[in-house]
Amino acid sequence: MGFLDFLQFNNMTEENKSTLQRSIESHFPDRDEQTYINYACIAGLMARVAFADMRVEDGEEDYMQEALFDWTDLSEDDSRSLTNLAVENVKKLVNLENHYYCSPLVEHFSEGERYNLIRVLFQLAASDGEVSNVESEEIRSITTYLRLTHKHYISARSEVSEHLSINKK
Repeated sequence: MGFLDFLQFNNMTEENKSTLQRSIESHFPDRDEQTYINYACIAGLMARVAFADMRVEDGEEDYMQEALFDWTDLSEDDSRSLTNLAVENVKKLVNLENHYYCSPLVEHFSEGERYNLIRVLFQLAASDGEVSNVESEEIRSITTYLRLTHKHYISARSEVSEHLSINKK
């Protein structure tokens, strides 16, 4: 499946499709089609978590970039570019359901890479000082679609336990 096919398959509007395609291709020139799909999926999942509470908080962008760099094989420049892409396109990216973003990642990412992505998403959710219930539930759904176990979810969540809203009451 090519990058444009991925976007068309996911029923994006023509305007959103062309904007997202241009953004990814300009941020990551000379990459292969599968890389474009992977980056669109990662950016989409980050956008869904960051925007789960209907706003992107101060600091979420910085933590997103740091977490991607620390827990994935992305370079610092690629982490920054992918973060910028997710934030700039957040309202377009949140319109797709999690399974559309997760299916390509299940096919091309190892279990360890998918687990690290869940860790990144929890770090992102905690970056404003609190992991809300809605963010936690969004990540639980993503964990399931990434074909990871509840143990993966609990393990990743435990890394930000001091930020869980349930522990703040």
